Amino acid sequence: MVLLGVRVKTKISQTFLNKGFTLLELLIVISIISLSAGTFYLLFQTPQYVLPIQNKVQLYRDLSIYTGNSYYFNEKGIYLRKKDNDTLIDDHNLKNLDYIVLQNDEILKLDSDSKFIIISPSYEISTKEIILQNGTKINIE
Repeated sequence: MVLLGVRVKTKISQTFLNKGFTLLELLIVISIISLSAGTFYLLFQTPQYVLPIQNKVQLYRDLSIYTGNSYYFNEKGIYLRKKDNDTLIDDHNLKNLDYIVLQNDEILKLDSDSKFIIISPSYEISTKEIILQNGTKINIE
């Protein structure tokens, strides 16, 4: 008995010189890669924007009026004042502060971890001016 077999020629995809990617396909792939790389860069490398202390005070003044909350600043950051405990809202580094001038023109030397600006909901603020260690004066009002 003879086995009947059919020989099938397998087709292999061949590329010729006129086959390949078009310029449009390459541009689409490159634009997708660059868009995803840019998105990842923006998501993982966002810079910290440093606001001057005057802008932060104004921001929390307005926020205090709208929310009715009290806030205070110290060397470590900005805190939301509550009855039970205070909550850290914003980190900042103000280690080079030397003196503050209160609203009644009283000058106080700052100790570590002391509250130097207190913002109340009635648009009141405890400090008029901040004096840095290098002598620079920052007007808060």
